[in-house]
Amino acid sequence: MSLTDAGLRDIAKWCPQLQSLNIERCGRSVTDAGLAAIAKGCKQLEELNINRCYLITNVGLVALAQGCHQLITLISDRGRRLLE
Repeated sequence: MSLTDAGLRDIAKWCPQLQSLNIERCGRSVTDAGLAAIAKGCKQLEELNINRCYLITNVGLVALAQGCHQLITLISDRGRRLLE
């Protein structure tokens, strides 16, 4: 069983004070939509690990930047590919 966008929507709904989230190795089960849900519901997020989350693009990162103003640490192995 792996985490999905629906799971991230539930986390965003029920954990609005969440400060750290590790979704490493979510593969292809989490998309920009899931990240947008976190950005909308978890305004206190300070740290996020999205290593090996292959379907997250700049669209999800923009949503994160717009919604999570407290974000200090973003861990990603995608590097330059996310910026293109």
